[in-house]
Amino acid sequence: MKVRLRQAATSVICAALIFGSLTGAAATPSELSWVAVAPLSGQTLSATSDGKLFRSKSTPFSLQEARPCQGQPDPGKKLDWFATKFMGSNRTFSIQCGSAKTHGYLHVAEGKSGHQRGWRKRVIMTNWAGSSDAWDELMWWSAIQSWNSPEISVNQAGGKSCRTALIEMWGPNISGVQNRKYIFRPTFIWSVTNDRLITAIPSTTSTC
Repeated sequence: MKVRLRQAATSVICAALIFGSLTGAAATPSELSWVAVAPLSGQTLSATSDGKLFRSKSTPFSLQEARPCQGQPDPGKKLDWFATKFMGSNRTFSIQCGSAKTHGYLHVAEGKSGHQRGWRKRVIMTNWAGSSDAWDELMWWSAIQSWNSPEISVNQAGGKSCRTALIEMWGPNISGVQNRKYIFRPTFIWSVTNDRLITAIPSTTSTC
């Protein structure tokens, strides 16, 4: 079954999401390196110039455990997870270390498809003067948006679900004012039999 959800998201609405997310935060708009906005969920992920990341309402966000995936990891090691419902039952979906050939963090980071390069490019496109080191946090945050508030959701054979998130990227202009730089629609393949992320594609348009 294919489901398409449409949202008339204007720049005014997204600007309200951005600056609303800073309420109570240590950062001011001029200190932001970039902001990702998910109009369908009303969620934001902001990165400050000193590398700190905050979800909506200034909640810190990080995949600090990703580095232990390098070397000889446990493929089933969970880096992060979230509670949800699927087919009427409570589930917990996660991102695991996985492997370059199969699924999870290492599949995105080290797989032959080169998705890590694509995610890094997404960050740099938003702020050419910034660092792309937060590519994985942007990737995982976007994956969560694709599950909770998908623009497109397609059930696939083999216990898989293909979902697309609508993401707006905002970054500073030469005056330090946040402007919308571009919109993209990353695609995520989930295993609904193993409750985990398989891969994350930084696509401009959905590949579902």
